[in-house]
Amino acid sequence: MLVNQDNVPVRFYEDLVRGRHVIAINFMYAQCSDICPSTTANLVRVQALLGERLGREVRMASISVDPERDTPNILKAYARTFGARSGWQFFTGRSKDITRLRRHLGAFERDPELDRDKTQHTGMVVYGNESRGRWGRVSALADPQRIFESITRWA
Repeated sequence: MLVNQDNVPVRFYEDLVRGRHVIAINFMYAQCSDICPSTTANLVRVQALLGERLGREVRMASISVDPERDTPNILKAYARTFGARSGWQFFTGRSKDITRLRRHLGAFERDPELDRDKTQHTGMVVYGNESRGRWGRVSALADPQRIFESITRWA
């Protein structure tokens, strides 16, 4: 169970993935001063390329790896700061649920010590279309056009 920036509970698979169109997922945290601001800014460029497709054919989900500090209000302010539009949600939740989700999506470090360090979270966008059984990943710092093309090819 996750909670979005509007404090609405969401079941990841049932509400965001199953039978839907494409979803693009990245992991971040609001207090990050390293890669997160750059990846979020890059995803804002992808958001612009998606235009009206965002929220209809493609949804974006940024999930906090620091759920103890990233409350829905903090994530809402973070999303507002970067200009995230409807169709791009920011999520927090219980640490164990987020860890399980990261592992399921392959967004984790193999070394358990590194994986516990939130500053070492992966800078990847995991994207997929469950109804087509297609999943992939691309660097969140790749050229925005490349990310756009990667995530929309299965829309």
